[in-house]
Amino acid sequence: MNKPKIRASNLDDAEALHAYLEILNEDDHPGLLRRSELPSIEQERAFIQRYLDGGGHLLFLVDGERILGCGELTLGKAPYRNHCATLGINLVREARGQRHGTAIIAALHEWARAHPDVDRIQLEVFSTNPNAVKLYERLGYVREGRRQGAIKRGDEFIDMIQMVLLV
Repeated sequence: MNKPKIRASNLDDAEALHAYLEILNEDDHPGLLRRSELPSIEQERAFIQRYLDGGGHLLFLVDGERILGCGELTLGKAPYRNHCATLGINLVREARGQRHGTAIIAALHEWARAHPDVDRIQLEVFSTNPNAVKLYERLGYVREGRRQGAIKRGDEFIDMIQMVLLV
C-alpha cells in the first residue's frame, strides 16, 4: 500500500465510494453493521453533493484512486442546531491501527475550528468498539451519555456511547 493521503471529496469519487462501501459491508468490525442494500452510485453522488453544498465536510483517505477511509462532519440543519457537527469515521481493515483515523479526525477538527459557527462536535460509538472509544477520549472527547440497546445486530443488543468535544 502506498502512503495514503487525506483529501476533500468530489463528485468523481462516487464510484470509488461505492466500492469502498462494498468492502466495508463485508467487514466483521465491532463498530459496523452490514447493509442489506448499498446506495447506488447516483445516491453516492447526491451524498457527496450535500457536503459540497455546505452540509459539512467530507474527507477521504485515498491510496491512488481507491478509498481506504472516510471521515465526515455533518452540520445540524435547523438554526438552533447548526452550531453542532456530528462526526462519523470508518476505515477498511488494512488501514486501521496506523493513525489514519487520528489524522482524519484532526483534519475534521481543523475544518470545524475554521468555521466559527461550529461550537460542538458530537458522535456515537458502539460500546463494542473500545479502540474507537479510547481514540476519541485521547482526542479530548468526553462521554455524554449511553443509549442502552440502541442497536440490534442479530440477537445481540449493543449500547451506543454518546461523546462530545466542545471547540
